[in-house]
Amino acid sequence: MRVLLYITEGILKLSVIVPVYNTAPYLKGCLDSLVKQTLPGIEFILVNDGSTDDSLAILQSYAAQYPQFKIINQPNRGYSGARNVALAQATGEYIGFVDSDDYIAADMFEKLIRQAEQTKADMISCSFYRFFPSGDKRSFSLDSNELFVRLLSTPRNGSSCTVIDYGELLLDHGFVWNRIYKTSLLRKNNITFPLDISFGEDTYFHRLALLHAQNVVYIPEPLYYYRQGRNGSQTCSSDRRNLSFLLNCQKLYRVAESLRLQKLLPWLNHLTLSLGALGYERIAPAHRDEYYRQFVQLIQTRPVPFPIAYPNYQNTGLLIKARYKALRLLHPLLYRALKKDRGIFFNCIMWLRVFLQSLPNMFKQREEKHL
Repeated sequence: MRVLLYITEGILKLSVIVPVYNTAPYLKGCLDSLVKQTLPGIEFILVNDGSTDDSLAILQSYAAQYPQFKIINQPNRGYSGARNVALAQATGEYIGFVDSDDYIAADMFEKLIRQAEQTKADMISCSFYRFFPSGDKRSFSLDSNELFVRLLSTPRNGSSCTVIDYGELLLDHGFVWNRIYKTSLLRKNNITFPLDISFGEDTYFHRLALLHAQNVVYIPEPLYYYRQGRNGSQTCSSDRRNLSFLLNCQKLYRVAESLRLQKLLPWLNHLTLSLGALGYERIAPAHRDEYYRQFVQLIQTRPVPFPIAYPNYQNTGLLIKARYKALRLLHPLLYRALKKDRGIFFNCIMWLRVFLQSLPNMFKQREEKHL
């Protein structure tokens, strides 16, 4: 009855966009979690992006049963092309995203919309689980992003939270699927997914939305389930698409400078060093020299001095504190190696970075052996 009321009055609370490309083995689990959503007034825009497996047939079978499912069938255009065509047709007051190999809690969107209405937020995020399928067993790892939970879930006496006041928001995950965005925010500022970025396009989209948002809210409850290790997943890619890590940073610098947000440049410097290093770690050895040369060029064309901002980690756990203390040491060294084009020095720092990042897992595995 409530669903009919929303439709009759032309009011949709939420449009959920799901790009689909050759994920047939996981697609039913994703769609079942959408069907179970407790929030009335949702449309699901399912974009079949040129799949060559049974994905389209699965989408059509669900659309025949559930009128809130709308299918867009198009030749393969990548994640940006698929999401953009759905963005243009979305009619909800808010927009959410779900990847077709993941699934969500039944009350995820109800809880996010409730927070949106209570706080009048432009963007509302939640925590999530990473899960690692292994036969019939699943290993879950909570990603609560402790630093941001503490930052954004703290009462602010009715005041809004923006990236101008909390620059560390730029260091949050760039995922779009554990959040909802106000549609008017995206359309007013012409925020779409970049067609010139083939990998990590959500990193740019999310941070561009952050630069314009007037109120950002975070709820600590994990409501999204993010699949790890799937063959064909972009997160498993090691080819030249990883150069998009650097292109993301170049584009964000241009936007921040055009908006005269010089206050945020130290945070963008931090982000650039972190994302740039991550891309270098992931890219295949055959492309590392090309990646390094572009990384050097990006840093050498930045103004001097090059201030680097770091989050306040005083109230976080031991591992978070250790991570940011390590970055306070490594980031200036990484910048110096790139600025002066010292390849051997750069590789030594990258080796140390990888080693330090592996320590928490080493300690965790050691503890599990003793249990």
